Amino acid sequence: MDRNAYGRHTSRRRRASLGAAAFGLALAGAIGAVVSPASAAEYTWLSKSVNPNGSWYSDRSTGATSFSRTGVSAKIDGADGYTWKTVAWYNGYSNTGQGMATQNGPRGYGETKAQFTFLPGTGENDRIEVKAWLLNAVLGRSAQQTLDASDSESNIEPPASVNVTAADLRNGQTDGFTLTSYGETGGGELWSGVTSDGETCIFVLQDEEYVGSSCAEAASFAAHGLSLHMEGPNESLQVALAPSGGITEEAAAAAGLVRLTDAVAINAGEPVSGHVVARSGTTNRSAVAAPTTIVLVKGPGA
Repeated sequence: MDRNAYGRHTSRRRRASLGAAAFGLALAGAIGAVVSPASAAEYTWLSKSVNPNGSWYSDRSTGATSFSRTGVSAKIDGADGYTWKTVAWYNGYSNTGQGMATQNGPRGYGETKAQFTFLPGTGENDRIEVKAWLLNAVLGRSAQQTLDASDSESNIEPPASVNVTAADLRNGQTDGFTLTSYGETGGGELWSGVTSDGETCIFVLQDEEYVGSSCAEAASFAAHGLSLHMEGPNESLQVALAPSGGITEEAAAAAGLVRLTDAVAINAGEPVSGHVVARSGTTNRSAVAAPTTIVLVKGPGA
């Protein structure tokens, strides 16, 4: 299986696990004590080695059902950014990225799901490490319920985009990101964002409250760019983001997209497969600009 590991964050703050808190609350509930909701955090409901064959994984058979949530994030360990497809699904809204995907929305108890696919195809015995999290999880039902978060020793951390909300995007400010707005596109409002250590994300806002995002860490983004496809009941937006510009109108059209800038091309119609070839920008005219190939991912409904 072709998996070129890319750099992981070492400086990003570690997010607190709810495992110990959930156990304490469950014990208190069992002896009749009054229980307060746990603090909001990411709750891990999937952490295992899976076959990346496009199977769906749901939080319904886990202790995650005890928590209200604002969405779901899913991530593949060591994905190279272009041979993978990751889908995050919540309340009928899905977001498809490459090595990671996040779908945020209004708080509730709606089911969350994740899907992982190795794009060139995979053998029956090929395995990858994956994780999926509830976003802003708060314990709100009976604390006596068993809370079996699968909190393994995996080092996979949530993407930098998990806490970005619709309000953050509309305000043009969110912790840890430098944002660029591309405005209303017909398939949703579009932003890109970069963290201080180079993790780059695409954000799409649909229907006032639902934010889909996909991110790539610095080395993967520089080598392969980034692709996202967000789908809602009434809108669909496919986005390609180049690391150093170089997307021409001809290159976008050849891939079935429309060029917004030299770094962004979109498709708000019928989703397309294939790839966009962008020439890397350079200030040295004698240098040969190497092309960046951005593979277009399509969501589960495409």
